[in-house]
Parts: sequence; structure tokens; C-alpha cells
Amino acid sequence: MNSRFAAVRVRPAGKAVERPVKAAASSTQGWWDGVLPDCWLLVEWPEHAESPTDY
Repeated sequence: MNSRFAAVRVRPAGKAVERPVKAAASSTQGWWDGVLPDCWLLVEWPEHAESPTDY
């Protein structure tokens, strides 16, 4: 099997992501700087597909 992949660093957005990060930082550090941690987005786009098939 083979395919094409792209890996991109992203920062998630939205309240559903912000709440647990803020709670964890507040409990361990006592404060939160308001910046969400970045993470990797992995995308699979097979050569003959019209669009990515999996994220």
C-alpha cells in the first residue's frame, strides 16, 4: 500500500477545545496564558483521488 500524506502543525479552535486545556493549566500552574497548544494534522490524499480521503 502507498499513499500521499501531508503533515501540518495547527492550533485547534473553539470552546470545546479551550475548556479542558484551560482547566488543566489552571490546576497545574494556577493560571492560563490563553494560547492553545499546537498539534499535528495528518492528511491522506491518494494520488488518483479528487480530494483527501482521511484526516
